[in-house]
Amino acid sequence: MKIPVLETTTEKYFFQYITIINPIILKLSPMQLKVLGAILYYNYQYKDHPTDLRDKLLFSTSTKKLIREYLKDDKGESFGEGNFNNIIKELRKKGIIKGKNNEQIINPIYCITPEKDLQLNINWKIK
Repeated sequence: MKIPVLETTTEKYFFQYITIINPIILKLSPMQLKVLGAILYYNYQYKDHPTDLRDKLLFSTSTKKLIREYLKDDKGESFGEGNFNNIIKELRKKGIIKGKNNEQIINPIYCITPEKDLQLNINWKIK
């Protein structure tokens, strides 16, 4: 079987990656996928900062506002603060985000970095 090569941008990469693994691993709703994709994208944008500072920047009020404005709901409107915070809470319940308020971090197993050529391999164990 020929493996397809997906051409993408850094901005789209995070959403595409989690969309591919979602049915198998994450099991997130479409809105949760959008929010997580944006969080991962902004986490990458802050990659040059030390981890503790990056986490504080990522979950700061100003960055959360940027993410809400970056995302659009089904009607093309920015996410409301309450809706956004509820999705963050849901991601925390699923273990994707850890901590609360100003001490939040992305669970390191979900922190991905785009590389020039990335391959996603799935190992099947058939019983």
